[in-house]
Amino acid sequence: MAESKVGDERQTEQAGEVECIVVQVYVHHGKEMAVMEANRGKHRNNCLCFFCPFFKPEDREANCEIANALFRFDILAGVTTPVWECGKLAQHIRPLLTAELGARHVGLSRKDK
Repeated sequence: MAESKVGDERQTEQAGEVECIVVQVYVHHGKEMAVMEANRGKHRNNCLCFFCPFFKPEDREANCEIANALFRFDILAGVTTPVWECGKLAQHIRPLLTAELGARHVGLSRKDK
């Protein structure tokens, strides 16, 4: 199936501005998926899992139990769920922050690069 796009222009209540999104339909893992054009292909850049030492998608037994559960849900529901917040990763990096004399953030590199 060829990709298709639909523009959705709507008035935002807060600012009174017109917001336009472009939605694409494409085939991903054998299923038709709808995605905001601006977000297509950016899952890895927006998901904490790809920066996490517990994420081992090539070995489901050793992989993070949260990532495994999300993957099962994604397959069942036909969605993609990037992780933006994670308590397990917070527990892992808390000692690093403490070691940095009360730092509020720590740099993590993407694992698949």
